[in-house]
Amino acid sequence: MDEKWLGRRHHKLVTIVSNLETGEPLWIRKRRDESTLKRWLQSLPRDKKANLTLVAMDVHHAYSHAVDTCAAWITRPSSTTRSTA
Repeated sequence: MDEKWLGRRHHKLVTIVSNLETGEPLWIRKRRDESTLKRWLQSLPRDKKANLTLVAMDVHHAYSHAVDTCAAWITRPSSTTRSTA
């Protein structure tokens, strides 16, 4: 999970969810906020949720909170967990 700045002309960020193994973008939506990522997590069918076991993201608080509240079963590598400092 990451975001992409579309440039000064567009003045917008998009959220991108990609396959970790292939790098293939799976889902792209306007905005970079918790509700955007929650929408994707909540839209997943049960079988897709069962197969989703690992997530990598930057330390953007909104993404982390979305995963914590909507997908507690997912493992995050320790290098991407939030700092408590």
